[in-house]
Amino acid sequence: MAEAVELIRAARQLDGTWLQAHRHAGRVWFEVDVAAGEPSKWLTLHGTRVLTWWDSRAVREVQ
Repeated sequence: MAEAVELIRAARQLDGTWLQAHRHAGRVWFEVDVAAGEPSKWLTLHGTRVLTWWDSRAVREVQ
């Protein structure tokens, strides 16, 4: 799990956002995110949640 979290951490931009890498193929009923290469509010939300969870878990284990 630590390796996956480090990949998430490495993808974070200096301003704390994550960029939309690509769009998945298939039918799109409505647009919910930005174009490839733009900062994504959804990826940023999920990335921040994962890192907050992981980092707080590590602190609890140390205590």
